[in-house]
Amino acid sequence: MQKNLTVRHLAQPGKSDQYPGHGDISYISHNKQLLNNVLLTARNQSFSKPVNYYVNELKTLMKTLFARPGAGICHDRVAEVYDRAVMVFIAIGNYRYAREICYSLIQIFLGWGKKSENNSLLKYVFQPWINLIRIDRLEGNFHAAHNKINALNMAEASILIMDDNQLLTRALCHVIRQDTETGQTISASIAIERVRAYLDAHHYHEIIHYIPSRAIVGVSKHQIIQQEGLMIALANTGKVSDALNVLGNVRSCPDRGVMRIFHLREFELLTTVAGKDVSHKEIINFFKMALNLFNANHVSVKDISSGLHAASIIKHTGYTEHAIKLAYECLAAAERNSDEILKAESLVLLYELVIEAEGKAIIEDIMIDLYFHTQYAQVRRVLLRSFADLGYVETREDVDEFDALYEYLLVVSNNVSIV
Repeated sequence: MQKNLTVRHLAQPGKSDQYPGHGDISYISHNKQLLNNVLLTARNQSFSKPVNYYVNELKTLMKTLFARPGAGICHDRVAEVYDRAVMVFIAIGNYRYAREICYSLIQIFLGWGKKSENNSLLKYVFQPWINLIRIDRLEGNFHAAHNKINALNMAEASILIMDDNQLLTRALCHVIRQDTETGQTISASIAIERVRAYLDAHHYHEIIHYIPSRAIVGVSKHQIIQQEGLMIALANTGKVSDALNVLGNVRSCPDRGVMRIFHLREFELLTTVAGKDVSHKEIINFFKMALNLFNANHVSVKDISSGLHAASIIKHTGYTEHAIKLAYECLAAAERNSDEILKAESLVLLYELVIEAEGKAIIEDIMIDLYFHTQYAQVRRVLLRSFADLGYVETREDVDEFDALYEYLLVVSNNVSIV
């Protein structure tokens, strides 16, 4: 077999016949995923520091809501406070509070818009609706998520949806006719949430059907996310050559970070398809490229995410020592950034890689300490994936503080709705 195989070599017509298992392999989805299901281009964690930091920040912001009596209510500030509170409740895994605060904000602006006959206020209804889609998706309720997505499908806005979403659809249709920028924002968010929901449900064929039906022009954020989602869907249904063709759609992207992510995906596909046929030189070069991410003065969230993804790819090539070195770099950078989520992901990878008993015990101790102190639901989910015994560790939660925040926001929503 030819040495130093490249992904493009594998994707050439006829190569799948010459080398069984290479090229387009429609059966692969029944055996394993070729590409990790997480959208790397969407990694932008706005909540990474301890939750109390954001709660205190939110309290300070809430004090300014009515700081100037008689000056009127700042609509932007009300929307910002409620949206941030929703993200806090989602972060700690309290979806009931998050959902109710979303509906409270929707009712506030629907009421204000009707009372003042100012339809432009209805644009503030959009973000809590997107948050409701995220909550449904996180709970695994994909049917409800898609119903809410379809309620914002302005391409079919002339067909009013005959359910609880009808009023929202009619209101937003009016806003979009008056505000092009808001319309573009809604369309972009719909595209992102639809792809995320399909990926979470492993509905790859729906992604393949959905994305080509939309014209993808340019390199905006939502278009790049669509491209990565399409590449994942094609690869995980065995359409390797089609997945590689998607790379051509982002070749002109000026964002080096985006290009780096697609290079990661390209090498990931190479290693999962070619397996042991990947050369030592190719793996070492890939390792060095990933290691260079940590030579900068500031290592960003996306750098760490890319490093973790690269370490996972290297792990599957059998180069364990290189994967461990890269994972430790990710852990150190996550510590410097005070990012609990990426710290948890780094620890989980190291827990899988480190065999030596003493080193594994140290990692376990760090995982237990993080699990005990964190308030992030996602951190706990990540840690439990590889260390199930953590489920028996009692966690510390400041429930009263979150209850007080929730009740305050409900009281405010009742007061402002009658202003």
